[in-house]
Amino acid sequence: MMIRDSADETSFLFAGTTRALLVTSGRSAPGLVRYAKRLVRHPRIEIVLTDGDPASLKGIGQFSGHRLIVPAGVSVPRRLGSVTHVRDGDRIDIGRDQGERRVSLEVHALPGRRNDSITLLDPVSRVLFAGDALGVQGSRGLTLATSRDAFRTGLGAWRARTDGRYDTIYTAHNHQWLTRPGYVDAVHAAVSGAPVTSPQPGYQAFTSGTGEFLAWVFVPQ
Repeated sequence: MMIRDSADETSFLFAGTTRALLVTSGRSAPGLVRYAKRLVRHPRIEIVLTDGDPASLKGIGQFSGHRLIVPAGVSVPRRLGSVTHVRDGDRIDIGRDQGERRVSLEVHALPGRRNDSITLLDPVSRVLFAGDALGVQGSRGLTLATSRDAFRTGLGAWRARTDGRYDTIYTAHNHQWLTRPGYVDAVHAAVSGAPVTSPQPGYQAFTSGTGEFLAWVFVPQ
């Protein structure tokens, strides 16, 4: 299930027999956890953050008392309770889904926008939750905190582990409901191509693709 707010920020609920996960990368608007509980009516709801962006941590206080799952290197206040750090290659088991299929979300790190960015892959339903790691399709694009070469190398390694294993991609600040693997192709082509005139001062820009798969990547100069 997807929860989308007025700022086009999205959170996702994965509910299984073992636990329910609320996956979020946004500002964690007040009332998010209460709303999620009403949707799944699950005794155990845990929170997964896909990166340590300060903007994502602003509303973290409402998660007090819930288990937090965060990328390695992300610090959260101890008062919030139980915190588990995950790394590239880890799995988060949620038990069985409504079709009685065993589901574990795979953690695949994709540094670039931030060094601690992770993505989550559900290979059973063939769905990828990309958080902010791939940016947003269209002109808003992906703004990196690293070099183009470093991201291109990391993206290639990430694709070697994930390509062909998902059909649908959900990004965290999407203006569209979803996108497809062709968007990843466009991002990769963009960072492999020549720079173009940048609409963002202080950033070098690269672009590729059209329509749903239009990708912009902005790299600090």
